[in-house]
Amino acid sequence: MGAHGMIAKGGFLWEEFINIPLIIRAPHSSGKGFVSDAIFSFTDFVPTLLDMTGIDNHSMGCDGIIQTPVVNGDVCEIRNNATIHHPYSSHGHDGTLPDIRAIVTKRWKLIYYASDPNGELYDLQNDPKEEDNLYSSPEYGQIRHELTIELLDQIIRQNNKDAVNSAKTADNYGRHEMTYKTWKTEFDQLRKQTGRE
Repeated sequence: MGAHGMIAKGGFLWEEFINIPLIIRAPHSSGKGFVSDAIFSFTDFVPTLLDMTGIDNHSMGCDGIIQTPVVNGDVCEIRNNATIHHPYSSHGHDGTLPDIRAIVTKRWKLIYYASDPNGELYDLQNDPKEEDNLYSSPEYGQIRHELTIELLDQIIRQNNKDAVNSAKTADNYGRHEMTYKTWKTEFDQLRKQTGRE
């Protein structure tokens, strides 16, 4: 609160709004805890937690990646970027404000506004408070281009998954039935592995 002179942060993708600390305590882990600056996306929660509990034959088709090696301290990082989608249309706006997409690496953040020639590019290493927008600076044109292509690639891959997932769950009954069967199978497997209800 108060960063960038604002109380609320909705509509902007500043670090204070999107960089959320994550604390995980694995029940069977040994040794002292540690702090990591690895990039972790919300989409990584489900596949990582399923992997940590030993559920490996799930049919949920999760987005995200398994980050168990990072959580266990075996590797420093797996993910080299995360993408963000902030849709104005789903927040009660009338469509006059553009949807926002962004890609964030450890050093860079590129923010793209739909139907808007302007954007934002920040060097998070040298400008952690995001005060110097480099988007229109010619000397940063190459990094802006590379990040834009990577963001576009991520969007296309996600859209391809959305079509497949929609086809799998075309009706409400099928969706509920699939969810119930999936979770029952996975909870049964978890109960067997842990011996707990």
